[in-house]
Amino acid sequence: MGLVGSTLRSGNYQVLWGATFLNWNVKWVRGYTSTAELRQAMERGEVDMSTFGSTIDIDYLVKIGKFAVVSQSRTLKDGKLTPRPTLGNAPIISDLVRGKIKDPQAQKVFEYGENVAQVGMWLALPPKTPEAIVTTYVKAFDATLNDPRYQAEFTKIDPDSPVASKADLEKLVHALAKVSPETLQHLQVELRRQGLAN
Repeated sequence: MGLVGSTLRSGNYQVLWGATFLNWNVKWVRGYTSTAELRQAMERGEVDMSTFGSTIDIDYLVKIGKFAVVSQSRTLKDGKLTPRPTLGNAPIISDLVRGKIKDPQAQKVFEYGENVAQVGMWLALPPKTPEAIVTTYVKAFDATLNDPRYQAEFTKIDPDSPVASKADLEKLVHALAKVSPETLQHLQVELRRQGLAN
């Protein structure tokens, strides 16, 4: 399994939960700095499992016949989490671990990881930003999402992942902002247990 730097890629939470709750035999490998490097490492046999968000990467690895999708997170569309159509019958990680998380704090950590996996890259303004500036950014965000050229280019990159709406992103960000220190501490304990944190 590849990591970027010393932090988890958002998709790596699936592997973390697989090792924690499903007894997956995982040995984490550090040092790969990009998705392209991870894909090449899999082709060379340096790692035999990783996570990818782009349909293009997933399709490529499946088509060479050496790899299969063992689980998927869901994608956020219109406020609902749904399976990704191009991943076929690959099980959803939350379905796989359902009933296996006994500790309430571990459940909160799991939910935190699911939310992180949905956010991807995003932009935020600092607290107390003047309203006029916030309004300008929101208008630019909405205009970008509704631009047909942007939508066409995004579809080329990843036809299977919808662009999250402003409302969906706000809901996720607010949920992540409310995560308790105890939940984050519980996550750090699990990361240390798997050799991913000091």
